[in-house]
Amino acid sequence: MALKSILLHDYGAYAFTLELARALARRGHRVAYAYSGDLRAPSGPLAPRPDDPAAFSLHRLATGAPLAKYAYLRRRRQERRYAARLVALLDEIRPDIVLSANTPLEALHGVQGAAARINARFIHWLQDIHWIAIRGALRTRLPLLGRAVAVYYRRVERGILGESDLVIAIADEFLAECEAAGVRHVVVHPNWAPLAPVPRFEGANPWAARHGLIGKTCLLYAGTLGLKHDASLFLDLADRFRGRDDVRVVVVSEGSGAVFLRAEQEKAPRANLVLLPFQGAAEVPAMLDSATVLLAVLEPDAGLYSVPSKILTYAASGKPVVAAMPLANPAARLIVDHGLGIVVDAGDRGGFCRAAETLVADEARRANCSRAGRAYAEENFDIAGISLRFEEIFSRVGNPA
Repeated sequence: MALKSILLHDYGAYAFTLELARALARRGHRVAYAYSGDLRAPSGPLAPRPDDPAAFSLHRLATGAPLAKYAYLRRRRQERRYAARLVALLDEIRPDIVLSANTPLEALHGVQGAAARINARFIHWLQDIHWIAIRGALRTRLPLLGRAVAVYYRRVERGILGESDLVIAIADEFLAECEAAGVRHVVVHPNWAPLAPVPRFEGANPWAARHGLIGKTCLLYAGTLGLKHDASLFLDLADRFRGRDDVRVVVVSEGSGAVFLRAEQEKAPRANLVLLPFQGAAEVPAMLDSATVLLAVLEPDAGLYSVPSKILTYAASGKPVVAAMPLANPAARLIVDHGLGIVVDAGDRGGFCRAAETLVADEARRANCSRAGRAYAEENFDIAGISLRFEEIFSRVGNPA
């Protein structure tokens, strides 16, 4: 395709979107990668690299205060200030294509309008359905007002979808929402994870050594713990293995669920529960390598609007997975269909613990799951092929089929 100027915006700066931006720049496109400096999340490698193409640039956008995730009015004001910074960047670089992912609706609405003003093609990379998440979060806390807020954001989000030049949905399950929004052009492209070599340490894993995990069976969760995650499952798991000094439950996280776990740990300390903040991108390979089993949780309602990409990172790491999530969720089906581990239905607390016990006790099964996960990743996560597919998608924006 003809070379393009692309603004790839990912509010969370996740590793796979960064990988795509760099790959597109290596193919000759001018790519500006923009992300939020307000959000605390497990991000990709944001430091400039010696091998970064000259056509690639990084843009950290911030409002000057950490994102107020759980304060609705303050968060809305922050998102609007953030939108102004994103629009200013767009006006400065004037790209041909704007590709936006994981973006708050207030900011997304603003940048979509700005893209139209400068005649840039706008692609909405649909990672989550926000209005359903908002409805679930406010249903119990603010029943009447929450319903009105959800209806408002449903209108905003469907308007954004309908006005996009093209929508990239990460799963077939999002197509019904696209149809309800009157989306004109939509393609489905699953997410992936960077396919780095699995680390091999000649001596002890330095990350594991630093956190007292050498010689331990490590059940590890890494990622945000928010309203769509039941963090208490990790307390159940720690209690189930309380009598095993060789087992540690490690939670590397921030968010409301991590705050809850720290409060519970202060009230009733569990010696086998290790709570850590987010780790830097350079630490992630060693962190994942320290795990015997990797953990994932997702609340029942969240299965309607969220496909946890951490399962893809877990697969690439070559480690077995135990997950508690809706069985119909695409990530759950991936684990089951490709033999990556064990999935129990969201809310099955006993089943979650039994699944962990099963994999801890069965080394051969763990090895099979590990091989299956890595094989799936190697078959599906090649960034050269992925960047070519995105070029094909971009070519449809100029003349959609």
